[in-house]
Amino acid sequence: MYLETNIIYKTRITMKHSISILRLMLLCAVWQTAMAQDSTSTDSRHHRTFKPAPGEFGVGIRAVGLKGLIWENNFEGQTIQFRKVQSSSLVLRGDLTVDYRSDKNSEKDVFTGGGYTYDETNQREFAVSIAPGVEKHFSGTRRLDPYVGVAVPIIFVGRTHSTTISDFEAPDGDYTKQKIERSTPGGFGFGLDGLVGVNYYVFNRLSLGIEYKLGFSLVNSSGEEKTKTTVKERVNGGAETTTTTETDGDETSDNTVFFGNKGVIGLNLIFYFGAKN
Repeated sequence: MYLETNIIYKTRITMKHSISILRLMLLCAVWQTAMAQDSTSTDSRHHRTFKPAPGEFGVGIRAVGLKGLIWENNFEGQTIQFRKVQSSSLVLRGDLTVDYRSDKNSEKDVFTGGGYTYDETNQREFAVSIAPGVEKHFSGTRRLDPYVGVAVPIIFVGRTHSTTISDFEAPDGDYTKQKIERSTPGGFGFGLDGLVGVNYYVFNRLSLGIEYKLGFSLVNSSGEEKTKTTVKERVNGGAETTTTTETDGDETSDNTVFFGNKGVIGLNLIFYFGAKN
């Protein structure tokens, strides 16, 4: 008998056009900087700021991705950021985060005389968060832009789907294969996040920054748990038989409360649109 190495698969969904957005933002920034250098004197360039002016609108991505909406560092996802500059010290913000996780664990034992056992678990989870908020910015320097802020995430959590497979095949060819599929309720909730961060403007209106979040979330999950069990068997060399059973669990309602770290320090890239005065 030998044991195949246990395999763990993790996949992450990302926004389809993140790379294209990043390239476009960099191209716009380089072009704008070149135009500004052609039309601005050396003295004025030395004294001007690289930061956006009031009224300008920014779009960006969180390059590293958040870990955790209501679960502590369980999810990885992609965030699109929106910013509106109200004044030199006040910025309105909104973040759209999509998180998805699919974990698969499997193990197989093969018998020396033939036959095997195989076990597999697979779980899929999905969540979306929209987080409006506000940032208080400090003077900093021409390029450095420190800030603190607060955001109120509104969270939708989809149903969790899990699959368990248990197969046994004997040396004579008889077998039993069982597959259990479960679906547990999703939910809806909200939270409150405190944030602290700093931006660095590498070009005019193009910033790279880091941000840390600490806060809480409350999510209510309600609904029925659904289970489907399929068993395939062959006994004494006979024909295969298949039995399928579907059951609905009782209606449940649970509240999940989380408080603490709501993400590793990630890299933000934001470009602001609009003509500076």
